[in-house]
Amino acid sequence: MLNSNVIGMEKIKAYIRKQEAAVLADLQKLISFKTISGEKQEMEACLNWFLHRAEEMGFQVLKTTTNDVGIVEAGQGEETLGILVHLDVVDIGDPCKWRFPPFEGTIAEGSIWGRGTLDDKGAAIISLYAMKALLELGINFHKKIRLIVGTSEEEEWTDIENFKKEFPCPDYGFSPDGDFPIYNIENGYTDVVLEFAESENINRCGCFEVDSGKDANTIPSKAVLTLNNCQYLFEGVSAHSSTPELGVNSIETLCASGLLNPGKGEAYDFHFSRFINEILAGDIYGGKLHMDEEEGCWEGQELAKTTFAPTVLKQQGDKVLLNINIRQNANMKRREIEKVFDAYREHYHYHYKIVQYLEPMMVSRDQKPFSIMAETYEDWGRSNRFLAAGGTSYAKSMKNFVSWGPCFPEELSCAHQENERIGIDALFEAMGIYTDYLCRIAAEKERLLK
Repeated sequence: MLNSNVIGMEKIKAYIRKQEAAVLADLQKLISFKTISGEKQEMEACLNWFLHRAEEMGFQVLKTTTNDVGIVEAGQGEETLGILVHLDVVDIGDPCKWRFPPFEGTIAEGSIWGRGTLDDKGAAIISLYAMKALLELGINFHKKIRLIVGTSEEEEWTDIENFKKEFPCPDYGFSPDGDFPIYNIENGYTDVVLEFAESENINRCGCFEVDSGKDANTIPSKAVLTLNNCQYLFEGVSAHSSTPELGVNSIETLCASGLLNPGKGEAYDFHFSRFINEILAGDIYGGKLHMDEEEGCWEGQELAKTTFAPTVLKQQGDKVLLNINIRQNANMKRREIEKVFDAYREHYHYHYKIVQYLEPMMVSRDQKPFSIMAETYEDWGRSNRFLAAGGTSYAKSMKNFVSWGPCFPEELSCAHQENERIGIDALFEAMGIYTDYLCRIAAEKERLLK
């Protein structure tokens, strides 16, 4: 293992200072593409711009025949290090809650603001520039580096499946799509849609409509209810659904109002609202579902607890659909999730379907690429630990990948929130760390995975 970085930390910092204006300008351009999941035309335009920018820097670029994954390649060698990023973003939420336009990349108060700055366009840009640094600082490559740029991370990962059909997976790598330090364990991901039979309640209350949430992986910040010709608005605070404790769920606020379950003698008593009030509300760990299990351990590391969060609520004719987003740890299997929802099906008058399911990720921290990663992080004055994440990233889509940055522990982790932003100093510090790590890996002559 290298005992110090191969080109010197001060040289890396000096290089980054010269690139700062270009990095921020390119990030602003990337943010300007309104790449909300499902906007295929805008997504392709954004990916094409990103790959063209990489070509201008001197990289070889490739793309899947389905036009949903781009690849930026540097170096050569028997082993390949991969970096997994994505250009799609979640919906902006409530536009009235943004201090700055969500697709302009405003620079203010020491941060750059906009949808995707943290998740994941900022990481995509600094990863590209970290690779550019290796070219311009004269690193002698003994490894191949591939920046893999996806466009469907916020929904089903069809892009990654298409990539795997056409290209080999890297030997190891990381996804800069979360927090520092190193997350070598991630909870799984499950979306369960419950379909509540509400025809009697809807007919009895007259005019009825309910709407909250647009993304299955975001805590909704607004809910609208129309009941008996009156409209009610319920405010919340958006958050990433892997950290529901950071938000205020407007679906739960709506149900807690009592409007839908007014008490005995009333004509209606909505099943979905009772389910949320009696089973989900105020308990992100599923205690009322009898899922408040201990975290458990794997290779001496604590696992993150399983979380449950209602994220999307919609009316569909005489039914109400509720999406519940679950981040299950390694101790909770698919069949256990099914048993949980089987148990309450008749009492609350619903049918359910698991519409997306990803297994948890567990990667041994003892492998050499990750010990070099830890050493690099610590050499930049940071304290490293290997941790388990409640969230999910592309890292779990390939073998020997971890989640690593770009959000430092002291920074606001505001992915999926209104007013998403990333500190500019933190952005460039992360770029320095990534550059240093790529230098160390590229310069290693021996194989890092035996």
